[in-house]
Amino acid sequence: MAFVTIVGTGPGTQQYLIPEARQAIENADVLIGGERNLIPWIEQGQKKFYVIKTPVIEVVDRIKEHYQQEKVVILVSGDPGFYSILSFLTKYFDKKELKVIPGISSIQIAFARLSLAWHDAVLLNLHGRYLNILDNHLHEPKLALLTDFNNDPLTICQYLITKGRKHGLVYICSKLGYPEEKIITINLREEKLLIPEKVASPVVMVIIDE
Repeated sequence: MAFVTIVGTGPGTQQYLIPEARQAIENADVLIGGERNLIPWIEQGQKKFYVIKTPVIEVVDRIKEHYQQEKVVILVSGDPGFYSILSFLTKYFDKKELKVIPGISSIQIAFARLSLAWHDAVLLNLHGRYLNILDNHLHEPKLALLTDFNNDPLTICQYLITKGRKHGLVYICSKLGYPEEKIITINLREEKLLIPEKVASPVVMVIIDE
């Protein structure tokens, strides 16, 4: 049976690829993914590729054009099963047609950098969502958030304070795994939040009780 391979690329730098993922990418006939994930492999000579754009349904069409005769590999940041494309593709392909190779999530890296366990953390994705998704989790002792351009660290902290969470340490983890990696620590008790208006993305926020 023909199948599609979905590879988690981790935060985006190749040092975080597991060996099985690297082998799948190097043996691929067709690579599909976001531009940031594709560029390193295009530079290494991959000639057949497709950049994922909206509407995402077009990805399904591209896969179906190729996967019966060629090795199609889809590259996704982080892990395919964590707020990623896997759940979308299972609507159009039988699970037996999908081979999933896990990747390291930026949330995993964030907790590793902070030397914190994360099995007891609440994990939320704020990409393209309203901040009221936080309302049921305002006082979690350990909270990790995937942010986006609109739901940036300053906006999120201001929302938490407005909703009554006025304590806790906030770790703003920017570009994890890249040379420009940076972690900023603030305390929600501070009268003035010393958060830059612009923090280089991607950004993971970890919020814990003091």
